Amino acid sequence: MEKLAYTVAEAAPILGISKTSLYELIEAGVIATYPLGKKKTLIASQTLEDYADFFYRDGGYEVCDD
Repeated sequence: MEKLAYTVAEAAPILGISKTSLYELIEAGVIATYPLGKKKTLIASQTLEDYADFFYRDGGYEVCDD
């Protein structure tokens, strides 16, 4: 079963960036997070997929006429 959420330390290598860069994206509001207690921050796996997909398309959106 795939994980539903990752810590910052787990998510950074998935995105291929440093933890510092990921924290900067979180601070800028680009990556949404969910606090777990006072010391742990989680990032949903769907958020990581959406972020990677967005930048894979060079910041573009695909229009879907469903």
